[in-house]
Amino acid sequence: MRSGLVILLMALVVSACGDRDQNAAADTQSGPQTQDISSSRPEQDSPADVSIYQLASEWTNQLGKPVALEDLGGSVQVVAMVFTNCQYACPRLTSDMQAIESQLSAEEASGTRFTLFSFDDERDTPAVLQAYARKENLDSTRWTLLHGKPDDIRELAMVLGVKYNKLDDGSFGHSNIITVLDTDGAIVHQEDGLGIEPEKSLEAIRGALRRLQKSP
Repeated sequence: MRSGLVILLMALVVSACGDRDQNAAADTQSGPQTQDISSSRPEQDSPADVSIYQLASEWTNQLGKPVALEDLGGSVQVVAMVFTNCQYACPRLTSDMQAIESQLSAEEASGTRFTLFSFDDERDTPAVLQAYARKENLDSTRWTLLHGKPDDIRELAMVLGVKYNKLDDGSFGHSNIITVLDTDGAIVHQEDGLGIEPEKSLEAIRGALRRLQKSP
């Protein structure tokens, strides 16, 4: 049942977002790219039909508290997958998300949250994630960092279209994708690459917030 749900979600994500490079470059080789893979979802579509919150995975946040994916619902989410020992791509990816955050109005920021999922189930303990949040100056009222089990990490990466592989030194080669989820967990926008200007992500966030205001 769970594998069937993952396959369905993957099919819907591919249909919405189009083709994407299937090869994850090693972190040390990840250079800036400018490929935009945004998608616009008609407002009449049902977000719940493609919600990643339907995945029954369990995570632990940087405070050591259990978190289910559905717990992220209710706010627009800007999410990415990283690991804290990453020396180049992940800090850049985090910085790109902070650039998005910095351009939100106070009202927009109140309805938007930022979540980082770690690839590294061995080293990225809640304490390590909390230290990373402090190092990167991530506001704990808006940012959640999550540690998960290998199967749950793999499942989420598949649904988000994130390619990754573990290298011999314990680091990870991976895609650099920022995803915007609406309040129901549906993917409304993705950007693949580093250093991409935040305008299209901001448009997607604002569109999701407007749809929330219009909902009964």
